[in-house]
Amino acid sequence: MKTFAIALAGMLALGILVQRASAQPILNRVERFLRDQVDAATESPQPAEPGYLGLIGNDDADGGRGVRVLEVSPGHAAAQAGLRKGDLITTIGGRPIRAMDDMAGALEGKAAGAKLSMTVTREGAQQEYTVTLGRRPDAPPAPEPRPRLGVRSVPVSEAVRRQNSLDAARGAHVISVVVGSPAERAGIPLGAIITAIDATPINTPDELAAAIGGAKTSQVELTYLDRGRSVRKKVSLAMPLAAREPPQREVRARPPLAEAPGPADAKSPAAAEPVVENPALDEDDRVTTLERRLEQLEARIKTLEAELAKQKTPDAAAEQK
Repeated sequence: MKTFAIALAGMLALGILVQRASAQPILNRVERFLRDQVDAATESPQPAEPGYLGLIGNDDADGGRGVRVLEVSPGHAAAQAGLRKGDLITTIGGRPIRAMDDMAGALEGKAAGAKLSMTVTREGAQQEYTVTLGRRPDAPPAPEPRPRLGVRSVPVSEAVRRQNSLDAARGAHVISVVVGSPAERAGIPLGAIITAIDATPINTPDELAAAIGGAKTSQVELTYLDRGRSVRKKVSLAMPLAAREPPQREVRARPPLAEAPGPADAKSPAAAEPVVENPALDEDDRVTTLERRLEQLEARIKTLEAELAKQKTPDAAAEQK
């Protein structure tokens, strides 16, 4: 809109020149310009979709000789072109690739469907590939929120079994407790061996994770061994929040366009209700603004035409004399 404002100001400044030229050509030009602006305001060109290569690389171990391919995503651009795990990428599009930054620069701005030549060193021999960038796959769905205890555990080792006088190496050996977690609040100590949840035996860390994740209530009873002593304790789990509607993206609050409220119900713009972004409404606003400016410009041109007519009248009378 800055371009529009500058052009509009320039056209109004042409009023100085209207004294020597007809106003009709200017009006025609203004109408064409504003018609183009209205068309541009109602069109929303879609940006090109960024291209996707589909590999994971690393430059730590090759001393600036290239980017080593650590993983290739099956079915995506790199795999379709023939790249493999272990390849060393040395050029892309003729540009030397010595580090990950070089690779990012070579791929920057490339859209889906773009073709790139790549030089790859494989088993000491150089090979050339042409890669057609694809579309970035959709993100996987977020994991289902689950109740949380807040410990990290490992299987019970033979040494830990002997220290706690266990008949068998079973249970989940706690090796860390998350700060502020339900486990810390309940006083579960490091080194504890969790052996049961609500009287259900726990033989492995996986069974502990399944029992906590599948808990139907916010409180469970843990049975654990602490330095050979059996302890039972109620623990309130961190339960997931109830499912909510996905939040809408919000833009800055705008004050109401109506009359300003009185002192009793006045609100600052910051306290106004947030406005949910709606691209369709934004386009309507832009068109309305352009139409309003067109009306103002037409009124200004009519004024200039009237002034021009007044200035031409004495000249015409002088010529007749």
